[in-house]
Amino acid sequence: MMIDLWRSSWKKIRWYRGVVILLWVSTWVFSFPVFIYMQASLSRLAKTNVPAEWLQSFVFTYLTEFISDDPAFLGLLFAWVLFLSVMYFLINIFLTGGIIGVVTHSNPGGNTPFEWSFFWASAKKFMLRFFLLSLVTGAMMLIPMALMAFGTPGIVLTLLAWFFWVMVSDMSKIRIASLDIGLARSFFDAIRLVIKNLFPLLGLYCLNLIPLLAIFVVWWWVDAMINANSAVKMAIIYGSHQLLIIMRAVVRIQIFDMLAIFHKLKCHKPEISLVEGETTLKVHKITS
Repeated sequence: MMIDLWRSSWKKIRWYRGVVILLWVSTWVFSFPVFIYMQASLSRLAKTNVPAEWLQSFVFTYLTEFISDDPAFLGLLFAWVLFLSVMYFLINIFLTGGIIGVVTHSNPGGNTPFEWSFFWASAKKFMLRFFLLSLVTGAMMLIPMALMAFGTPGIVLTLLAWFFWVMVSDMSKIRIASLDIGLARSFFDAIRLVIKNLFPLLGLYCLNLIPLLAIFVVWWWVDAMINANSAVKMAIIYGSHQLLIIMRAVVRIQIFDMLAIFHKLKCHKPEISLVEGETTLKVHKITS
């Protein structure tokens, strides 16, 4: 069944292309101010031989000397990164509400246009509950960190616990959007569903995360092998970075789409067809 769900979701990804672009743009927008600040701050190094040497190999000493000469640089950079990270976190939750609202209530595929008004209404409706869910999930992920004191086995158990809570969080979001229920009920129901269907859900995540991991390995290899001492090589590295960001957005939508169908199959028993990526689902109106 997981293979059928995976194929069905991949055939529908073109329908979500606008959301993929939106996720890519949001990542770029929140990273661009840091780039501008770094470029403006490091511009005075352009009059030295540091850029030429950095094109051959990065010398960390030059950076530490620069920071010691300009103590305010690091503080302002940290403030920028902290502010933009918080804003990106909130925007990410907002967009996630839109994505899950669409995957749980729409009928993608064919000539059906993507309803952006439905997307924004879903994002607005689920924003608060998803934000609180993120805080609860973060708190639950802090608990197993105590296991890290036991060395490698503890680290492995901590990572497995984190993965479990990520699955619970994702399933809880699906239940909130599907049933329009409260946070507590959806969270405990999600724990039960994940435990009951642990291995199928692990297969669902692996089907999506393994291709992303493969792309990450290729990106890492390209980044490590190419010495960015020319415009062409820098363009190749930049392009590989952007491809990784885009594929991360695609996989994110894939996982939510598959979870939504999996949830319907397990909990609602609707008439669902996995032929040619089509689903027979009733569209519900999202009210603000």
